[in-house]
Amino acid sequence: MVYSGELEEMAYVEKQRNPFWKTRQPGYQTSLISITNENKRTQINKFGLTARPLDILYEGYWAFEKVGEMQPVGYQPQ
Repeated sequence: MVYSGELEEMAYVEKQRNPFWKTRQPGYQTSLISITNENKRTQINKFGLTARPLDILYEGYWAFEKVGEMQPVGYQPQ
């Protein structure tokens, strides 16, 4: 999946950098989400969480940003 509403952060671009290539410019945020269990199914609640977190593998930009950008479980804005 590609999110075109915001470019990648330079910290992510630098983390992906190959030492033999020039640093590239930030592009659209590209991520891959895979279900890893045998039956290829999992339940996700209304907060976007699963009871079995190892059922889902996040790769790419979402893996880089996910934990730092998450709200605490049960967070309610005032």
